[in-house]
Amino acid sequence: MKRILIIGYGVQGKKRHNIERNKVVGVVDPFEKIANYKNIYDVPLNVYDVAFVCCPDNHKEEIITFLV
Repeated sequence: MKRILIIGYGVQGKKRHNIERNKVVGVVDPFEKIANYKNIYDVPLNVYDVAFVCCPDNHKEEIITFLV
């Protein structure tokens, strides 16, 4: 079973969370109270296997580069 991290908890992040609820191990969002982490750099790499990047486009390149 893949452990999923959701990055960005807006409309798309919430949709992904509802679909994969049992596999989600954390949420990253600087504004949402439900988030476990405020910044992707705070999440230990051994916590998740897959990341759903659901943040605004202007942040995606930096986050995807970090994840790769």
